[in-house]
Amino acid sequence: MKRRASSLPELLVALVLTAVAGLLGASLLATTERRVRAASGDDRAAQLARDVSHVLGGDISAAVWPGIGVRGDTALDLDAHVGASVACVVAPGAVALPAATTSQDEPYTVWRQPAEPGDVLFARDTSGAWWAATIVSVTERADGAGCPADGVFRTVADSIARRPAYRVTVGGAMSPGVLRGAPVRIARRVRWVLYRAADRQWWLGYRRCAATCGAAQPVTGPFAAPLDSGLTFGIASRGVVTVTFRPAAEGTVPAPVVRRRWSVRGAPPP
Repeated sequence: MKRRASSLPELLVALVLTAVAGLLGASLLATTERRVRAASGDDRAAQLARDVSHVLGGDISAAVWPGIGVRGDTALDLDAHVGASVACVVAPGAVALPAATTSQDEPYTVWRQPAEPGDVLFARDTSGAWWAATIVSVTERADGAGCPADGVFRTVADSIARRPAYRVTVGGAMSPGVLRGAPVRIARRVRWVLYRAADRQWWLGYRRCAATCGAAQPVTGPFAAPLDSGLTFGIASRGVVTVTFRPAAEGTVPAPVVRRRWSVRGAPPP
């Protein structure tokens, strides 16, 4: 049986239907692409929010209020909490701290991160004030670093197990008001900053500060540029630090702005 040839009107109708289908398909693809990009932006914002909360929020929450300050609005200086302990033995220019692992119910020494030269040791003296000095060296001593195994800060079991105590030397003589049993806190001066790296992108960087601040180390990003609310710091009333940031845009899709707030330990009362 012979197939009837298509007429001109039928061909025109077919071409029109094909064009409409193509336009609808292109529109659907464009809509899907926009949704994927938007979802990708939301995912990046969520990931950055988690990163900022983990590294920056932890430092802010553990910092002490007198040592915190904003530089411009893209850098935050603070005394980051390193560890806490108690003076087991006090000597000229040095103090011994109990072991972080002990046979006692709870250790007297708890580290957030290992203490290092250049950190600052704060010790409460008999007047109730905090005496401060820069740490010169930190050594672990299996012999107890002079801390006696009298069951107060070090037990006989700790001595037998040779659990290491810590000898911390500082610059200058210890305050005469710092005695055995004095609370000890160790802090590290750091700066969190939004900076432009070699890849021309904006990153949250970490700078260790002693006499001067070292080079910024990238932690998370990339963020939008400073003029586009990339990352800004602010101090609200009652010791609350605010951090506002926006991930770097991908193409023409703007990224959402995220805001976080953290209370600083030891902030002034309301």
